[in-house]
Amino acid sequence: MSLIDVLSSIHPADRVLVVFHGDADGCSSASLFSLFLESVGTAYTLYTPENGDPRILPSLVEMARDYDYTVVLDIAHRPRDVYEDLAKVTKVVVIDHHLDNEPFDVPDIVYYNPTITEGRKAPVAYLVYEMINELGEYERFCWICLLGVAGDKEQDRFPELVEETFNRFPNLKGGPSYGDFAMVRFLIGIIACGRAYAGGKGATLAVEVLNDAGKNESPEMVVSGPPGAADLFHYRLSTNRVVRNLVDIHDEKATFVPDKALIYYPIESTLYIQNYLAGIIRARRPEWVCTVVNTELEDDAALIELRTGREGMNLRDLATAAIKGIEGADASGHPEAAHARIPASAMDVFRENLTGALPAVEPPSDLGSDSWRRRPRWPGRPKEAEKADTPEKDGSTDKAGPPEEEKTEPSEAGEDVTPPPAGEEVAAESPVAGPDAPGPE
Repeated sequence: MSLIDVLSSIHPADRVLVVFHGDADGCSSASLFSLFLESVGTAYTLYTPENGDPRILPSLVEMARDYDYTVVLDIAHRPRDVYEDLAKVTKVVVIDHHLDNEPFDVPDIVYYNPTITEGRKAPVAYLVYEMINELGEYERFCWICLLGVAGDKEQDRFPELVEETFNRFPNLKGGPSYGDFAMVRFLIGIIACGRAYAGGKGATLAVEVLNDAGKNESPEMVVSGPPGAADLFHYRLSTNRVVRNLVDIHDEKATFVPDKALIYYPIESTLYIQNYLAGIIRARRPEWVCTVVNTELEDDAALIELRTGREGMNLRDLATAAIKGIEGADASGHPEAAHARIPASAMDVFRENLTGALPAVEPPSDLGSDSWRRRPRWPGRPKEAEKADTPEKDGSTDKAGPPEEEKTEPSEAGEDVTPPPAGEEVAAESPVAGPDAPGPE
């Protein structure tokens, strides 16, 4: 049965469990799919893992027993045994864009991934938007789709979507000083920081806020309007402050391996920020492979993000090589961005494997310099509007958690705290821009 056939067969009496990745693409996908379900009168429940880690766990099987359909959006980790058990208790639909280490051919599951089957790469938000518009008129939600697409930094590949969004919602298009996507990136930052600050609950709140704004055809409501918008904005300000501090001290706290152009940065943060941190450092130091290892989100595991701007690197393959021989480890992602989860006791093995898998290179040109402190320029921003930025260190440590409530100044890692053009500028790599990495995770 095709995906269109499955979507057409969903009735108001059905109950649907929507399982999604908590990044911008995943949240936008879940919003679009749940708005479709609402339009046909079908009840649904949103679910993403509590700590934000995008994995399908055995506990989902018991939860799914109460639902007629389980729809999995933008989640790369696909343990075959769990999906076989899922298919015994519910109808399963998987919509994804990640490459698989092995074929995903579980019987009785509808699996849609055109990256594999058609060689057509697209964020999951776009795949969902494309599908629901074959069943009805949902173009009014184009801006939600664009948040997912731009969150994965794929907007240049979908000019018709960009044009449709800016025509319908001209306030989303930035001016000449800030670039066309400044406001879009600002909204992405708010949505993505739901997971960063509050894990699964925060990501679910982000989808609910998107849904309210979508039904009112008002993107501005993400900032102020529906219940929960103020909480999301607070999450963003607090997350930005923690990320800024960790960026400022990474040249002191991280380990640099010049002949492999490797940055290995262990942190202890109760926030899901390893992806943002890796993305910002990658933007500042594009010749390096930046690896951020967070050991505080789970008791016995380390969550790892890899980013690079170096040409010819495939980080998905690199992460797979780095977990070789580590029992209970898994890795997934894309050539330009990857993530892994390993037992905390295996960090030394992971680091040794990672270093060994990297080819020897000439040490990058920014070694030992402060050139990384200059903000990267994002596409479309006029050069004359650029500002050099040298953050001041503030005595922060790499032990990071939810900070105390306080008045927040603009983040010097490049984030703004009010919507442009009234506020500060938006950096290319930050919780604002994604890097749910380069965007994709």
